[in-house]
Amino acid sequence: MPTGVNEDVMMIQRNIKTIGLSRHFEEQHVDIADYKHRMQKTKIISAVMSLTKNQVAPFEVQLSKDYYALGPGWHVTKYVVRVSYDETRDVTIVIATNPKNKNHAFVKTAWLNDKQDVHKTLNKIKYHTTL
Repeated sequence: MPTGVNEDVMMIQRNIKTIGLSRHFEEQHVDIADYKHRMQKTKIISAVMSLTKNQVAPFEVQLSKDYYALGPGWHVTKYVVRVSYDETRDVTIVIATNPKNKNHAFVKTAWLNDKQDVHKTLNKIKYHTTL
């Protein structure tokens, strides 16, 4: 991660006051019969709001340098964290940010992981891009 990105995400997390959920999230995870993929909106909102107190370092970040829309410098436009969901599962949450409204977070998508699954076979080289 570039220098300062984790600090930027921590500041974003501390400022979250409102949360939106994407249509994709609603259609794929709310009120579906499949237990493996079903998530409760209240638990997701609670997990995101808990980030204001329990800072969680992102494991993926998307940056933008759109000067005309956002002003000078790099801006965090999306980040991904993994937090506890229930006794046996964690939830990975993709959060879109709006640099113009630092109090709002938007959940693009989320998925459940078994707490024991630490993705040992993940090839991080496939996901690395340079600025």
